Amino acid sequence: ILDHALHRGLEAAGIPVELAFANEADGDYLEASLANNPIWKSDSIAIEAPMQDVEWRKLPAIDILAAGLPCTGASLSGRAKNRLAKAEEHETAGPLFVAFLAAIQTLRPSVILLENVPQYGTTTSMTVIRSILSSLDYELHETVLDGFELGSMERRNRFCMIATNPEVPFSFDGLRAVRDRESCIRDILEDIDPDDPAWKAYSYLAEKEVRDKEAGKGFRRQLLDGSEESLGTIGRGYAKARSTEPFIRHPSDSALTRLLTPKEHARVKAVPESLIAGLSATRAHEILGQSVVHAAFEAVGMHLGRALSALRDSMQSHPPIAA
Repeated sequence: ILDHALHRGLEAAGIPVELAFANEADGDYLEASLANNPIWKSDSIAIEAPMQDVEWRKLPAIDILAAGLPCTGASLSGRAKNRLAKAEEHETAGPLFVAFLAAIQTLRPSVILLENVPQYGTTTSMTVIRSILSSLDYELHETVLDGFELGSMERRNRFCMIATNPEVPFSFDGLRAVRDRESCIRDILEDIDPDDPAWKAYSYLAEKEVRDKEAGKGFRRQLLDGSEESLGTIGRGYAKARSTEPFIRHPSDSALTRLLTPKEHARVKAVPESLIAGLSATRAHEILGQSVVHAAFEAVGMHLGRALSALRDSMQSHPPIAA
């Protein structure tokens, strides 16, 4: 989803782009991308392996390297669930920034994009990444992208770093949305029959909410009727029907609610529904729940594309002098 958004944004800014390779450790996710994502070309290389096992020197030269490192050790929920004092303690996700830096040092792309949860910006990992990239003469640009402000109904914020060759005239200043957000959640809902089995009582969640309230905890259910202009973040395990994620109220029975459908989940993230076509509800929610707001990174791709277009125009008007 991140790659699709970046490709669309870059191409909209007049920068032709082709996928050289993509690395994903989960074979099912990779298969879903190969089946649905149009960015794959006949010579694109699909790598199903942990990042630390990839032999970067054997891969083709690239201009842009985009990465979404796993956030399971950096997010607040991930740290709490795994009882981590810091992100780097996570058994699998913690050390992946080392493999990321190895890829950069080997491939030396002109532009690097890294996305993660907002908390990643304060990790030791990010401190090391900044230090290494600066030593390699990259110029670093960082921001937290507000998904709601950039065209989605989901209030999902993501840390975004772009590191560039000093010649690229990039800045996050002037970043703007590429689409108009829907006016309310009702605008993206499917027509689900009131008698559909998707509507359930979820009495155990109602009971948990009462216990949490009595215990002074801040956890509350997100029960929506469709009139709301936004909803909270939806995570990887959404299909498990967890207590704090969004549910839609039944139109006439106050005891019943339902989860968003995969299509609705895609829509609140402004993700093209074609990217989850043919997937089970559980798998589609997993992919969407740990992805990004498509519109936000399409905007970043377009913004970066304009900077690259400006560099290209400058080089054409001032060709290098042979000596």
